[in-house]
Amino acid sequence: MAKPDREASQPEAEPRLCFEIEAALKELSPASARVRSFLSERGVDRAAIFAIETVIEEIVTNAIKYAFRSPGKGQIIIEAFATDSRAELILEDNGDAFNPTEAPDPQVNRSLEDMPIGGLGIHLVRELTDGFDYQRINDRNRVQVWVHRES
Repeated sequence: MAKPDREASQPEAEPRLCFEIEAALKELSPASARVRSFLSERGVDRAAIFAIETVIEEIVTNAIKYAFRSPGKGQIIIEAFATDSRAELILEDNGDAFNPTEAPDPQVNRSLEDMPIGGLGIHLVRELTDGFDYQRINDRNRVQVWVHRES
């Protein structure tokens, strides 16, 4: 009697992309383009891709600017998933602890002249995503967001 083919009976894993960048602003654009390409190839709609790219821009920029005591000493892992129902992004860094889900909401009901510079990035992440979670695991920040797909 032949042995069953275990690989053939295993369910196919969801499409995923995982890579690491150094904590430097020059890495941001290529990382975003790589995630955009990955999600586009899987038929993720523009609105979901825009939301995911905004998260990369805002959360990774915050980590690069504020989480590392020594420039060039940080690493950021970017992981993107695409399922039939959603696009998901996990960002992990080895910087100082910071929980963006606990950041206060900015007062956006003011005139443009009265608005302080900065402080809107995390608000944008909350507004553009369907889920926003943070964990501190083994001295690493782990931010997870997801957006429901239209296609």
